[in-house]
Amino acid sequence: VNPKAINGYWISAEQFEKENFSSCQLAIPDKENWMVNPKNNTEWLPVSEARAMIAEKLKNQRSPLVWCKTAAGRYERFFVLWW
Repeated sequence: VNPKAINGYWISAEQFEKENFSSCQLAIPDKENWMVNPKNNTEWLPVSEARAMIAEKLKNQRSPLVWCKTAAGRYERFFVLWW
C-alpha cells in the first residue's frame, strides 16, 4: 500500500462515544462515495442525528466511514469499528 494514499484513521465505537464532536458536522457516505473528497459534500448532519445512524450501523456489525467537518473548516475521515 502506498502510504501517501492513506487518508484517514479508525476509532473504536467506545472511543467514538467519548469524543466530543459538538463543534463539528458529520456525514456518513455510502460506500460508492468513500473516495469522494469530503469538502465536496453538501449534506451534513447534526451530531445527534449522525450518532443515531452510526449506532444503528454498529448494531448491524458494520463499520461506517464518517466525514467530519470541524468548525475551523478542516475535514477528517475515519471509520468507527464495530468490533
